[in-house]
Amino acid sequence: MYEVVKDSNSLIVDKSILDFVPNLDEKYEEEMFVLKKILDIFPPGSVAKLIAVSHWKSGAWIKHYDEDKYNIIIPQKDILKEYTARFD
Repeated sequence: MYEVVKDSNSLIVDKSILDFVPNLDEKYEEEMFVLKKILDIFPPGSVAKLIAVSHWKSGAWIKHYDEDKYNIIIPQKDILKEYTARFD
């Protein structure tokens, strides 16, 4: 998902971004349910706003952040856990 947003060069991120990522519903059913719920709740926003929201101080990103490493994969289970905690 991050790669799609990064490569889109879009200044605004909304639910339409999901149109560019095929077959996510099949492989990540639970994650996509939560993500769609989030995109329904939040109005479209800038990429900067998306980063600010996703880098929550108690979230998955900060848990895995290492300033000395790049392209760290954040486990899907931690992302799902964060968004479930935030929006359940």
